[in-house]
Amino acid sequence: MGINAILDNINIGKKLFVGFIIVIMLMSLIIVACLISVDRLTSEVDQLYSEQTIPLMKIGEIEVGLHSIRALVFRSIAIPEERDQDYQRLILEINKTEPLIEEMKAIPMYGEQQDLFKTFLNQWVRYKMAATGVFDLEKSGKEREAKISIMNGGEHAEARRATESTFQSLKESFLKDAQRTIEKAESEK
Repeated sequence: MGINAILDNINIGKKLFVGFIIVIMLMSLIIVACLISVDRLTSEVDQLYSEQTIPLMKIGEIEVGLHSIRALVFRSIAIPEERDQDYQRLILEINKTEPLIEEMKAIPMYGEQQDLFKTFLNQWVRYKMAATGVFDLEKSGKEREAKISIMNGGEHAEARRATESTFQSLKESFLKDAQRTIEKAESEK
């Protein structure tokens, strides 16, 4: 007996029922494959967000803090009447930037990024001390020393440049990683 003979012995209702069962099983397999694909895509998007987007957002926020600190130090020289307010703003800006830097410690980084971040942490401590030191000099009436500190070769100027340079390198490293991820995604299309 061949398959045709077996199929001829089955009535049309049973044939339709078996056909629908086969179609439902194939649709179920397609749905399972789609769900697995969506799950993989979701985990890749989550990974992209946590490893690329969050660090870039934190870096942007820290960069804003560094620029604000710099502006407040220069402003204290330019507008001595508002020095006390600027000092309070400086302390607030430092206190706002500190937790962002702490959050960066939890972000996965590879070798070069880790080295740059460690260097940045050391320079950040030096830069905070130099920035508050300018205000301390001004408060104690040492205007000339405060100006020398922010001028080329001064303590604040050197600490600021070193901190900003290292931070810029760290930022570029994260941007390159993001660019590589984009290129990898485009090549997989």
